[in-house]
Amino acid sequence: MHDYPAARRDDLTETLHGEDVADPYRWLEDADSAGTAAFVAAQNAHSRPLLNALSGREEFLEDVTALLTAPTRGCPFERGDRVFAWHNDGQNQNVLVVADSVDGLEDARVPARPEPALG
Repeated sequence: MHDYPAARRDDLTETLHGEDVADPYRWLEDADSAGTAAFVAAQNAHSRPLLNALSGREEFLEDVTALLTAPTRGCPFERGDRVFAWHNDGQNQNVLVVADSVDGLEDARVPARPEPALG
């Protein structure tokens, strides 16, 4: 049996649509709070030795990383006389592309690129 880190339970209830709803862990919603940071650190200290001991962990990480960064293509959709689709070649966000036909989507153009924030 494991001794899991204790989680603080607040006595917090709110009424939503006429129903009382308990929310004892709302304090965890503040990702930047000292309490949340301490709880996450305790959870990591508990779980890290268990996770590190798993066999095949490195291979699993490589497989998941390959899946999450593999190029993807969304389902094309037409608007007017253009065809649009979402493409992702491993970047953090999908990119909207536009072409004159479905056959042209692999060489499609990006209609607008967001500019980096100035600052």
